[in-house]
Amino acid sequence: MTAAELFRERGFDGVTGAEIGTAAGYSERTFFRYFETKEDVLFLGIREILDDLKEILHQPPPDGITRWDQMRQLVVDSSLRIAEPGLDFETFSIASWMHEPAINRRFREYSSELEDMMIDALARDAGVSGEEDLKSQVGARLITAGYLSAFTVFLSKGGDLPKLMDEAFAMIGPGEATAPPKTKKAAKASLAKRTKG
Repeated sequence: MTAAELFRERGFDGVTGAEIGTAAGYSERTFFRYFETKEDVLFLGIREILDDLKEILHQPPPDGITRWDQMRQLVVDSSLRIAEPGLDFETFSIASWMHEPAINRRFREYSSELEDMMIDALARDAGVSGEEDLKSQVGARLITAGYLSAFTVFLSKGGDLPKLMDEAFAMIGPGEATAPPKTKKAAKASLAKRTKG
């Protein structure tokens, strides 16, 4: 029996780390050597993945790839790495990330950490401070909105998660926030153009 099966059978709160370890053929001590908490079972390798992403995002993107495209692909790849080893576990993990309160809190912490890394990378590329740059803030949060939306649809109707994520990111576009008009006259003209029709 796997951790996912135990959680499904008895609910997340009804399973202990020791029981997960026993079901996997390990002692409680061995289980807690590899997992700090039982929530960590649903975030396999997350610390390693976030450290890898931080290192990758600290470097310029490879030639011919925009930072936006790089971040989109990293998010897709990372989500799949965390949700391994298979579709059953992937579905259970994502459902838990989105709906189980204790796991959702942890998921939001990791998402926030990833978002901060993306903000820093976008701002660094633009030569500005991420805290002061609206474009970097919006760009990183668009990626977060894209993968959260893909997760929601995946849980509702199934399908190919990477494809759903790609579709969500395509709807968002290139992630480039448009600079606001510089004058009141330009702002009024822009608003009138958008509301016509």
